[in-house]
Amino acid sequence: MSKNFKYLDDLIHSGVKEIVLDSDIVLDDGEEFEFKDGINLDVDFLIIEGNNHIIDAKESARIFYVTGQNIILNNITLKNGYAEEYGGAIYNEGQLSISKSTITKNIAKEFGGAIENGGELLIFKSTINGNKVENLGGAISNGGELSIFESKFNRNIAKSLGGAIFNSWELSIFESKFNKNQADNGGAIFNQNTLSIFNSAFNDNSADNQGGVVYNYSFKVSKSEINEQKVKKVGRSIYRATKLFISESTFNKNKSKLGGAIANDNGEISIFKSIFNENTAQTGGTIINFGNLGVAKISIFESIFNKNTANEGGVIDNDREMSIFKSTFNENNARFYGGAILNSHIGVLDISESTFLSNYSKDYGGAISNSNKNLNLKDCTFKDNKPDDVCN
Repeated sequence: MSKNFKYLDDLIHSGVKEIVLDSDIVLDDGEEFEFKDGINLDVDFLIIEGNNHIIDAKESARIFYVTGQNIILNNITLKNGYAEEYGGAIYNEGQLSISKSTITKNIAKEFGGAIENGGELLIFKSTINGNKVENLGGAISNGGELSIFESKFNRNIAKSLGGAIFNSWELSIFESKFNKNQADNGGAIFNQNTLSIFNSAFNDNSADNQGGVVYNYSFKVSKSEINEQKVKKVGRSIYRATKLFISESTFNKNKSKLGGAIANDNGEISIFKSIFNENTAQTGGTIINFGNLGVAKISIFESIFNKNTANEGGVIDNDREMSIFKSTFNENNARFYGGAILNSHIGVLDISESTFLSNYSKDYGGAISNSNKNLNLKDCTFKDNKPDDVCN
C-alpha cells in the first residue's frame, strides 16, 4: 500500500534525521495544489533511505524543493515529476547528495527536465533517464556546483540546449556514461562555464544543429571514449571550444557535415595521446579548424588517426593555425584531396616527427594537400600514400 506526499512531508518535518521508506510514495488526487513546487526539504542533516521504493508525482507536481544543507537521497526512484519552469523532479538551492538512485520520466518546461541545480549537488552511482525539457537541460540544468560519479544518463531530451546537461557554472564528471541523449545543440552537454570530464563514455548522442557530445566554451576531457555521435550540421562530437584540453581519449565513428569529431571555431585546443578512428565528415573527417587567424589554434601531440574519411581532408581541414608533433596518420581517405590533411586558404601548419602511412586521395595530396606557402615539415616519414605524399 502506497502513502501520499503529505505523509512524507510530515516525516521530513518531524525532527528525525533519517527516514527509511517502507512503501512507495504517490501523489494523491488534490495534492498537486499543495505540493505543486514539491515537498520542501528545508531541514539540515537529513537522510532519506528509499529502500528501493518509488516516489511518483504522477506528472502533476515537482517532487522536492531543496533549501536545506547536507541532504542525502539514497536508493530511491523519483519518477513522473512535473514543473512549469524549473526541475521536474528536484529544484535544489541547498546542499544535496543523490546516491544509488534512479530519476526517470520527469518533465520541465524551461530548465532541467529532472533537476534544476542552483546549489551544491553530488550524484553518485545513479541513473538519470528518459527525462525531457522544452528548453535547457534534458536531465539537469546546472547553475551551481555539480559533481557526477559513476552514473548513467540515457535517452534524455532537450528541445533546445543540452540533451543530458546544460551547465552554466561548475561541472565535474567522473567515470560516467552518456547514451542516446538528444538536443538541438549539445546532444549530451551544453557547456557555458567550467567543465571537466574524466574516464567517461559518450555513445550515440545526437544534435540537430551542433555538438553531438558537447557544445562548449572551456573544458577538459581525459581518458574518455566518444563514439558514434550524430550531428546534422557542424561538429559531431565537440563544437566550439574557447579552451579545450583532450588527453588519452578515443573518438570512434563520429559523423558530421563539418569536423566529424571536433569543429573548432575561434578556440584553442590541445590534444594529447588520443586516438581517432573511422570518423567521417564532408570536410575534415576528424577535425575542422576555422575562425580568426591568431585566435583559432590546435596543437596535437602523440596521437593516432586511423581510417577517417571526408570529401576534403580525410582527417583534418586546417584553415587557421595548427601544429602536429609525433603523431601517426594511417589509412585515411579523401574523396578529392588531402587524404590525411588539407591545409587550405590561409592555414598555417607545422608538422614534426610524424608518420603518414597508406593515406589516399582520389585527386591529389595522398597524405597532405597544401594550398599555400605556410606548410612546414620536419623529420616526418611518408610511405605508400597515393597518388602522392604532399601536393603543394
